[in-house]
Amino acid sequence: MKDEMRSGFLVTTDRKKIWERELEILDQFSAICARHGWRWWAAYGTLLGAVRHQGFIPWDDDIDVYMARPEYQEFQKVAAKELSAPFVFQNAYNSPMLYAFSKIRNLETMAIEFPDAPEYPQGIFIDIFPLDAVPDGDSMEQQLVYTLEKELWMLTVQKARFLDLCANGSYVPQLPENEIQAVARMTNVQRFSVFEELAASAWGSTQLVHDLVTDMTEGRGRFSVSLLDRTSIVPFEQMQMPIFSTYDAALKSYYGDWRTFQHGTSDHEGLLMSADVSFVEYFRQMEQWGK
Repeated sequence: MKDEMRSGFLVTTDRKKIWERELEILDQFSAICARHGWRWWAAYGTLLGAVRHQGFIPWDDDIDVYMARPEYQEFQKVAAKELSAPFVFQNAYNSPMLYAFSKIRNLETMAIEFPDAPEYPQGIFIDIFPLDAVPDGDSMEQQLVYTLEKELWMLTVQKARFLDLCANGSYVPQLPENEIQAVARMTNVQRFSVFEELAASAWGSTQLVHDLVTDMTEGRGRFSVSLLDRTSIVPFEQMQMPIFSTYDAALKSYYGDWRTFQHGTSDHEGLLMSADVSFVEYFRQMEQWGK
């Protein structure tokens, strides 16, 4: 837990404490998956850290993992029931924040993403991303499903804008008008459920997979579903981490020349994080200070 230089970067005691809390959350997640026989793999910077640093990238501060969509759907059904305090499960169905993925948090800590929402649980977390089928060529059927997924996602997160674009002719949707109106009348959670059902129905229809919303918004990172066939276990800090055995293809799809060290930033750069202070205590102190 002492300050330490790693790859030319100062890893502080506080950062190591945050990592430790995240590893504890990962252990909870891993135990649930083991009980049900579900597979999972390191994702994004966690995968890069596992193969290049045997742990966290020194300037990173989170853990991301993948599950295949069918098992992810089952995981969502049981996770909340199989966790006990201080750990909680969050997804779009039990949270006011509309995530396309899931989180497990430790409520005795803090990771303030939404400073204007003190009622929202904001402890240190890990992110669990579903892998979905994405188009692997010019198949009209695959492209149609992908377009319908995009439209459902737009209806979920930007309904008014999507309806305006359709109404003024700026966008010609693939969804029939009566279905657009039916979906538009649903709640956000109901619309998101329709989106997930379509994604789940497409599983196995293509040779490429990715985190679907990231794929739709960033257009990069796809890799072969065959990577899921073989898993290797590698050291990750004091734990063991499952990764794709042919991880090079996934890392190239994310980062290009991933072997070259580039001191980047974390996706959560700027978050107020503490392993020692809970988000409840933080907001209580902010309220007292404001008075």
